[in-house]
Parts: sequence; C-alpha cells; structure tokens
Amino acid sequence: MTELEKIKYTKTFIDKLANGINPVDNTEIPSDDVVNNIRISRCLFYVSDILAEIIKNGGTAKKSNNDKLPFAISPEQIADIPVTEAPVGISNFVKLINEQIDVETYNKLKITTVTEWLVEIDLLFVETFYGKRRKMPTEKGKGMGITVNQYKNEYGEHQMVVYDKRMQRFILDNMDTLIEKNNRRKAEVSS
Repeated sequence: MTELEKIKYTKTFIDKLANGINPVDNTEIPSDDVVNNIRISRCLFYVSDILAEIIKNGGTAKKSNNDKLPFAISPEQIADIPVTEAPVGISNFVKLINEQIDVETYNKLKITTVTEWLVEIDLLFVETFYGKRRKMPTEKGKGMGITVNQYKNEYGEHQMVVYDKRMQRFILDNMDTLIEKNNRRKAEVSS
C-alpha cells in the first residue's frame, strides 16, 4: 500500500468516526460514547478536511512556496482589479491584486516589493518613528496621490499611508516592473 493509499484509507476511518459509525464493523456508535461528543466530532471533521487536502495535493500537506511558479498576472487580470475612488492602504491594494491570481500555483506579489520600489523612485521615504521604521510619502509622492490619513481607535491615534485612484492606476500601469522585482527578490531569498 502506498503512502497516499494509506492516507485515503485513514480518511475513511476518520469520516466514519466523525459521523458516529464504528469503522471496524460499520455499526452505529452509542450516543453516549466519547466519539459522539460534539467537540470530538468537530475535531474529526477538521482532520478529515486536512486529509482531503493532502490527498488533493498528491500526498503532501501543502505546496511550499518553492514549488510555486513566480508571480505572474495577465493584462486581463490587471484590468479586473478594482481601482477605488476612496484612498486605500497598500496592504489592501496588494490583496486586491493577489485575489486575481491562483495563489496555490503562483507566488503572491509582496507588499514590500511595491513599497521598496516606491522608495526607489522617490515616492516614499523611510523614517524612524519611535524606534520603528516606516515608509512615508515624499513631496513627489504626495503630488501623485499618496497621502497620510489620521485615524483613531481604542488604542489611540494612528497614521496610515493611503493611495488614491491615480496612484492605484500608476501601480497597475507599472506591473511589469513589479513582477520582475518581486520574482528577482524571491529568487535571491531562495538561493
């Protein structure tokens, strides 16, 4: 029996136990048995889902990032990325970009790839604020649509760098550069 066959066989046992069936003789397990405890049953269903994923991946738990293809996005996918009227933080904007690709097959675009590129082209600069490094807009960046929003929450006042519609479009228009930078960076980290 191969390892994958063993995993499939084990999954059938887990599935039966999760459904209150004795996997040895296919009889119903008494309702007062520990296996029928709701927490135990949920755990068994959870394990079953993990085993299903392993089976789907041919016997491996999860594709590692080294097994994935370099980040790539087609012009059609770029066209489908919503450019918002309201300014948006870079993490949310990069999330919109990554939602267009199959992240099981391709590496994601990294936020740091975008922000480091914006530093290189003098739209952001790095400053130290209370001992932490953060990226803030330069005058040139402000002119292109990068601003700092002030907001308040239960932890106090905070600042968030946001990108308006023009800047979002600028990032998308320079996706070829970002793809090359993202994939070069990934290759350097992997070697």
